[in-house]
Amino acid sequence: MANSWLNPNAAAGGHECALAFDFHQNFAGENVKELLCSLMVMPKLRRTRRHKFLNYAQFRAFHQMPAIAIVSPAIVLSVSTVYSARPGSISRHAFGPPTDQCNLVGMTEGKTTQPANSHASDPKRELFRHALATLAYRGGKAVRNAPAGFAEFHGGEGLRTPGQILAHIGDLLDWALSIAAGQQKWQDSKPLAWDKEVERFYAALKKFDDFLASSQPVHDPFEKLFQGPVADALTHVGQIAILRRMAGAPIKGENYHKAEITMGRVGADQSAPKREF
Repeated sequence: MANSWLNPNAAAGGHECALAFDFHQNFAGENVKELLCSLMVMPKLRRTRRHKFLNYAQFRAFHQMPAIAIVSPAIVLSVSTVYSARPGSISRHAFGPPTDQCNLVGMTEGKTTQPANSHASDPKRELFRHALATLAYRGGKAVRNAPAGFAEFHGGEGLRTPGQILAHIGDLLDWALSIAAGQQKWQDSKPLAWDKEVERFYAALKKFDDFLASSQPVHDPFEKLFQGPVADALTHVGQIAILRRMAGAPIKGENYHKAEITMGRVGADQSAPKREF
């Protein structure tokens, strides 16, 4: 039993006892004084053998938990029982104002929780960041150790060179970030030297991932951001891989399901392949 008490203000012959259960569910609040709760009075429970906690029961559910000054309290539900000398009677105090009805008994102690404005636990956000980490892993493999002159390799008439494709990938990532930030902007960039474009690729990924790791709101659905710029970028990584083979410098195949790809790991420092063929 987390807490029990007698209510001196209850009606004559009536007492109120409370059993509080802390469910330790992290939930942001604002002001304890503004805490609201609803009260449901349950009918008499049979076969209680006049047990004072089970003669009559009240179920108190907090349907609003505004943010409290500490990082995050726990949701606290209290179940209280009311018993009286007169069968079928219930203490008038049970129907008092919300400030009297709320019995806030426990808070989460010694637990580190995310701030209320943090999006770190958003499943869609996390999955999208994992997609960026996947792009970094696969893209890094396609551009790593490219032979000299590969940036200008021509695979056919009217086709982009690897340097142009990589520059386009950088433009796509910059565009995606601008959409997410609510300031959509497109720019066609002239290709830099291959090594510089590789640096730009990782820098654009990190800038985008840092934005997603922050508490900044995303102004476009993650589904749209993936189906547009990110999926395009993955397609272009495949094109670079094909051009590597055409240029006589193929990359090894790999079971990417086994790859060690981690959310937030979007730089040049990627894990070694687990299973290549």
